[in-house]
Amino acid sequence: PAGRTIVVASPLAGTLQAPAGGVPQVGVLVKRGQTIFQLSPLLSPEASTTFAAARADAEGQVNSAKTQAAGFKLALELAQKLFRDEAGSRRAVEEAQAQYDVSLRSLEAAELRLKVLTQAVGDSATGRSSPIPIESPPDGLLRNVSASAGQNVPVSGALFEVVALREVWVRVPVYVGDLESNDTNASAEVGSLNAAPGQPTITASPVQAPPTATALAATVDVYYLLDNSAGQFIPGQRVGVTIPLKQEGESLTVPWGAVVHDLQGSTWVYEEKATGVYKRQRVQVRYVTAGTAVLATGPMPGTQIVTE
Repeated sequence: PAGRTIVVASPLAGTLQAPAGGVPQVGVLVKRGQTIFQLSPLLSPEASTTFAAARADAEGQVNSAKTQAAGFKLALELAQKLFRDEAGSRRAVEEAQAQYDVSLRSLEAAELRLKVLTQAVGDSATGRSSPIPIESPPDGLLRNVSASAGQNVPVSGALFEVVALREVWVRVPVYVGDLESNDTNASAEVGSLNAAPGQPTITASPVQAPPTATALAATVDVYYLLDNSAGQFIPGQRVGVTIPLKQEGESLTVPWGAVVHDLQGSTWVYEEKATGVYKRQRVQVRYVTAGTAVLATGPMPGTQIVTE
């Protein structure tokens, strides 16, 4: 989702040092406040004036970010109230939540910069330069490290990038011919790509995202928000998604336990012709739900078939 990635830059010119235990490797999970680098500022006679001006600017950015976050919080609370009163939409709540999340990330980055500059102002006043910890603003995955220990970095030089993965988006390409029959405004069920029928799934809610499509495949992308608190999903991972249909209708069905797969992957059922006499008949399974196989083609309704 938008606003879940933070690029941390150097607030001052200086030399990077590794913290105790070394710089974390790319791909590991980091905690809020965990030190990624130590920065030794390069002090000069003009440093005191420069740091004081930068600190005043950082204070203004923090105050602005706080005001913006407070405004988005009120908008979110209003959208949630309207939704509870059935006067608003879930999409409006999700959009307000996304804006509030972005404002919180901006506030976290501004507060981190102010903290570093406050320490630098004190160092410049005493003439002593103590290493400044450069910390991770949120909990998340260390996706990129742009610098290394021992390197001299300029002001605003990119150091590392952290992405929060507590919630992730699932992009589902839907064939345009099926788009009208699928209820893309309802929640979907997400599981592993090769999950067998009956295995547990996780419910994902639809979200409004920038429209994307693949013209050559004739598909339109639908997006869902998925809780990833346990960290079981990785960006780029393929998953299986079940989307409900808009309307109910009658279909030919058999118990899922009655369906047999042959070596070529074809599906069959065994029809009872007489006592102890059975005939194999090919079927085409559309999908499986709650232990029932919905068929595109198969035997006539009422036919006696083997279930075990």
